[in-house]
Amino acid sequence: MNTAFLSKTLLFQGIREHEIETMLRCLGAHEKEYKKGQTIYQAGQTVKDLGLVLSGGVNIVVYDYWGNSTIFSHMAPGQIFAETYSAMGKEELLVNVIADQDSHILFVDTYKLMTTCQHACPYHQRA
Repeated sequence: MNTAFLSKTLLFQGIREHEIETMLRCLGAHEKEYKKGQTIYQAGQTVKDLGLVLSGGVNIVVYDYWGNSTIFSHMAPGQIFAETYSAMGKEELLVNVIADQDSHILFVDTYKLMTTCQHACPYHQRA
Protein backbone atom coordinates (compact mmCIF):
# COMPACT_ATOMS: atom_id res chain seq x y z
CA MET A 1 0.00 0.00 0.00
CA ASN A 2 1.35 3.40 -0.95
CA THR A 3 0.87 5.24 2.34
CA ALA A 4 2.69 8.32 1.00
CA PHE A 5 -0.02 8.66 -1.68
CA LEU A 6 -2.84 8.00 0.80
CA SER A 7 -1.53 10.63 3.22
CA LYS A 8 -2.02 13.24 0.48
CA THR A 9 -5.67 12.34 -0.17
CA LEU A 10 -8.55 14.24 1.37
CA LEU A 11 -9.72 11.10 3.19
CA PHE A 12 -6.41 10.65 5.04
CA GLN A 13 -5.32 14.28 5.22
CA GLY A 14 -3.44 14.98 8.45
CA ILE A 15 -2.75 11.31 9.17
CA ARG A 16 0.90 10.26 9.39
CA GLU A 17 2.03 7.60 6.95
CA HIS A 18 2.97 5.09 9.66
CA GLU A 19 -0.53 5.38 11.16
CA ILE A 20 -2.37 4.70 7.91
CA GLU A 21 -1.65 0.93 7.77
CA THR A 22 -3.14 0.44 11.23
CA MET A 23 -6.13 2.60 10.33
CA LEU A 24 -6.81 0.60 7.18
CA ARG A 25 -7.10 -2.63 9.17
CA CYS A 26 -9.36 -0.94 11.71
CA LEU A 27 -11.58 0.46 8.95
CA GLY A 28 -12.02 -2.85 7.15
CA ALA A 29 -10.25 -1.53 4.05
CA HIS A 30 -9.55 -3.76 1.06
CA GLU A 31 -8.22 -3.25 -2.46
CA LYS A 32 -9.54 -4.47 -5.78
CA GLU A 33 -8.46 -4.08 -9.40
CA TYR A 34 -10.86 -3.41 -12.28
CA LYS A 35 -10.37 -3.59 -16.02
CA LYS A 36 -11.47 -0.77 -18.31
CA GLY A 37 -15.25 -0.90 -18.74
CA GLN A 38 -15.83 -3.12 -15.71
CA THR A 39 -18.70 -2.15 -13.41
CA ILE A 40 -17.65 -1.37 -9.86
CA TYR A 41 -21.12 -0.53 -8.51
CA GLN A 42 -24.40 -0.88 -10.39
CA ALA A 43 -27.60 1.15 -10.09
CA GLY A 44 -30.03 -0.62 -7.75
CA GLN A 45 -27.30 -1.93 -5.43
CA THR A 46 -26.90 -0.87 -1.85
CA VAL A 47 -23.31 -0.26 -0.79
CA LYS A 48 -21.49 -0.16 2.53
CA ASP A 49 -18.04 0.87 1.30
CA LEU A 50 -16.84 4.10 -0.19
CA GLY A 51 -14.22 3.81 -2.90
CA LEU A 52 -10.93 5.70 -3.16
CA VAL A 53 -9.28 5.66 -6.58
CA LEU A 54 -5.64 4.61 -6.15
CA SER A 55 -4.85 4.48 -9.88
CA GLY A 56 -6.79 4.73 -13.11
CA GLY A 57 -10.15 6.45 -12.97
CA VAL A 58 -13.86 5.81 -12.71
CA ASN A 59 -16.93 7.38 -14.26
CA ILE A 60 -20.23 7.92 -12.51
CA VAL A 61 -22.73 7.06 -15.24
CA VAL A 62 -26.47 7.66 -15.44
CA TYR A 63 -28.68 5.73 -17.86
CA ASP A 64 -31.97 7.22 -19.03
CA TYR A 65 -35.23 5.44 -19.82
CA TRP A 66 -34.13 4.74 -23.41
CA GLY A 67 -30.75 3.28 -22.40
CA ASN A 68 -28.65 6.33 -23.27
CA SER A 69 -25.74 6.93 -20.91
CA THR A 70 -24.41 10.20 -19.57
CA ILE A 71 -21.18 10.60 -17.61
CA PHE A 72 -22.27 12.49 -14.52
CA SER A 73 -18.79 12.74 -13.00
CA HIS A 74 -15.25 11.41 -13.25
CA MET A 75 -13.09 10.38 -10.30
CA ALA A 76 -9.30 10.47 -10.68
CA PRO A 77 -6.62 9.04 -8.37
CA GLY A 78 -7.03 10.36 -4.83
CA GLN A 79 -10.77 11.01 -5.18
CA ILE A 80 -13.57 9.11 -3.45
CA PHE A 81 -16.92 7.86 -4.70
CA ALA A 82 -20.10 6.29 -3.24
CA GLU A 83 -19.52 8.03 0.09
CA THR A 84 -23.06 9.41 0.27
CA TYR A 85 -24.79 6.14 -0.61
CA SER A 86 -22.59 4.10 1.71
CA ALA A 87 -23.28 6.53 4.56
CA MET A 88 -27.06 6.32 3.99
CA GLY A 89 -27.03 2.55 4.43
CA LYS A 90 -29.96 0.98 2.61
CA GLU A 91 -30.50 3.52 -0.18
CA GLU A 92 -30.15 2.04 -3.65
CA LEU A 93 -27.67 3.59 -6.05
CA LEU A 94 -29.22 5.64 -8.84
CA VAL A 95 -25.99 5.59 -10.86
CA ASN A 96 -23.42 3.12 -12.16
CA VAL A 97 -19.74 3.38 -11.28
CA ILE A 98 -17.58 2.11 -14.14
CA ALA A 99 -13.81 1.91 -14.54
CA ASP A 100 -12.89 4.17 -17.48
CA GLN A 101 -9.43 2.55 -17.60
CA ASP A 102 -7.66 -0.23 -15.72
CA SER A 103 -8.07 0.93 -12.12
CA HIS A 104 -7.02 0.06 -8.60
CA ILE A 105 -9.58 0.93 -5.91
CA LEU A 106 -9.35 1.00 -2.11
CA PHE A 107 -12.68 0.30 -0.39
CA VAL A 108 -13.34 1.52 3.16
CA ASP A 109 -16.29 0.48 5.31
CA THR A 110 -18.15 3.76 5.83
CA TYR A 111 -19.90 2.58 9.00
CA LYS A 112 -16.52 1.87 10.62
CA LEU A 113 -15.29 5.26 9.44
CA MET A 114 -18.24 7.08 11.05
CA THR A 115 -18.47 5.21 14.34
CA THR A 116 -16.22 4.92 17.36
CA CYS A 117 -13.73 2.09 17.14
CA GLN A 118 -14.41 -0.71 19.61
CA HIS A 119 -10.67 -0.92 20.24
CA ALA A 120 -10.42 2.80 21.13
CA CYS A 121 -7.90 3.21 18.31
CA PRO A 122 -6.41 6.75 18.50
CA TYR A 123 -5.90 6.86 14.70
CA HIS A 124 -9.55 6.17 13.99
CA GLN A 125 -10.69 9.34 15.72
CA ARG A 126 -8.70 11.50 13.30
CA ALA A 127 -10.18 10.16 10.03
